[in-house]
Amino acid sequence: MPVELLNEGAYRTYLEPVEIPGQESIHIARVEFGDGEVKRAYVKFYSGQGRGLVNEVTGHLLAESLGMRVPRKVAILFVPKKDVLSPPSWMKANTEDTYPAWCCEDMASPSIKFFVGLGNAGSSTSDGYAHIREELVKSKQTPAILAFDDWVANIDRNVGNILRLGMGDYALIDHGQISGGRHWSCPTLQDVNRKFPNILKQLINEKAETLPFQSQVVICWQKHAQALQRIQNEL
Repeated sequence: MPVELLNEGAYRTYLEPVEIPGQESIHIARVEFGDGEVKRAYVKFYSGQGRGLVNEVTGHLLAESLGMRVPRKVAILFVPKKDVLSPPSWMKANTEDTYPAWCCEDMASPSIKFFVGLGNAGSSTSDGYAHIREELVKSKQTPAILAFDDWVANIDRNVGNILRLGMGDYALIDHGQISGGRHWSCPTLQDVNRKFPNILKQLINEKAETLPFQSQVVICWQKHAQALQRIQNEL
């Protein structure tokens, strides 16, 4: 589905804040999407410094074009500033009555973080961590996710932004840090010597280095060019 563009009339009700360390301002609200359906949704603001909102759109469309599970309803939503409780200082400084936000429906599924109880990849060797790591290795979706994050230079794939829909079945959210981060430029992306960390690969560590696993990743890589071509006009 395309990324919708919703005006302030689509923003119905502020529900609650979402506290995620190191992230932009996020809250949950009720939002009316273009088909008239009112959904519980995550609303994320990015400051004007950087390309976080562009990254979200690009990452979502590319993942969807590859057939990956992503939120079905997404939008750039212009939110009335008067309805945002405790807005960040950079939003207060903006003179417009509305502020653009990335908006995606709540898929009502927990992230992998819920199952392992850790804040970032590689920081625990608990039984829960080992279990979810084995599940990731066995999932047919993992090579595609790993290849995708390499392709778009996603430096922030972590246990909090992979939703677990079921055993070995995952959905991807949060693409604000693709292209090596929010402050990318053409020269930084053209630097062939620059290395972008693949956090999912670090999560499953040596099991991602086996020849059968790497072969699956290479097969996934071969689908990328067509995926980009399919969404060129939408981008």
